[in-house]
Amino acid sequence: MGSSAGKREIRVLVTGGTEDRFGPALSVALELRNRSGKIAPAWVGAVENRERKMCKRYHIPYLPTKIPPIRHNLTAAFSYLRETVRLTVLFGRKRPGAIVSFGGPESFPVLTAASFRSVPYFLHEQNTVPCFVNRFFARGAKKVFLGFSVAERSLNGSVEVTGTPIRTEVRNYNDTDYPSNLCREKTTILVANADAYNGAGDFIDTMVPLVKGWSAEGLQVVWETGHEHYNEVKQALDGCRGAILFPQIGDLYPYYALSHVVIGRSTASFLAELAYFGLPCICIPAKKDGGEWVNAGVVENQGWGIRVAPENWNSEIDKAVKEIISNEKSFERMSQFALDNAPSEAAARITGIIVDELKVD
Repeated sequence: MGSSAGKREIRVLVTGGTEDRFGPALSVALELRNRSGKIAPAWVGAVENRERKMCKRYHIPYLPTKIPPIRHNLTAAFSYLRETVRLTVLFGRKRPGAIVSFGGPESFPVLTAASFRSVPYFLHEQNTVPCFVNRFFARGAKKVFLGFSVAERSLNGSVEVTGTPIRTEVRNYNDTDYPSNLCREKTTILVANADAYNGAGDFIDTMVPLVKGWSAEGLQVVWETGHEHYNEVKQALDGCRGAILFPQIGDLYPYYALSHVVIGRSTASFLAELAYFGLPCICIPAKKDGGEWVNAGVVENQGWGIRVAPENWNSEIDKAVKEIISNEKSFERMSQFALDNAPSEAAARITGIIVDELKVD
């Protein structure tokens, strides 16, 4: 029951899966709570990870599950089966009003239990190439929300192109406590999320001489190296005053705000944030197949990104950076194309459809 007489809350469970899906899922959970006082979002996630900490920060109830890492073995299969049974029993005792899933293997037991208990569920597929879970459950979904329209051809079900939800917080970054060696007035290149794939070592070998060259030309580079490679990069760039290094940046928004161009992987949530800030980007998918490669191709066709294949990192990344920052008209055009494709209303559109489907006043 709700806190006031006659007010019955509808519990909506949100599951975010892997880290690149967490941000969009959190945006929808917060929007659901803000949209209607009758909706009580709660989170379904792993026992201990970043999701749980962030949910605590935003005061979102957390339902921990013992969902195993992605592995193809009998132990994992048994764990998924056990978790499916547990959730099915739980949903039988306390049936949620709906499930909102952002895909990933971790969502499989949740959606299976929802199907067994006839709990309505909604899916979001942020990538151009849908994940297995979303393809498997799409037909039974109330609605499948899409980050890119091209994903529709791989799914059976009721789809709606909304874009990928992002935080639309407006903050004054003038008061941000940036590192003391960072100069706000310099033209800044941000290198973000580029370490989280096989091949990060090759990328570092490519980037170190480029960063030294850009620094010598008066440019500034903010580089999120990843914890594994931080010391290696720090040693390689010792004495390079134009490089500001972080093992990880908890909130990229203040660094988006002062950047002129961004280099990084082409995950859908990352691209959505760049579009929101109107940032031209250089996309570096780790391989020439799969969702990231196609995502980058869409952005390139939209006119605000440049896709670079792994075998061309050495020759093309520097060329792409110079092409963007040396031509003011080109920069302004790409920035506008990014803003034109920003999914600023995605969370509001998704929650509006969910509220209508649940017939919440």
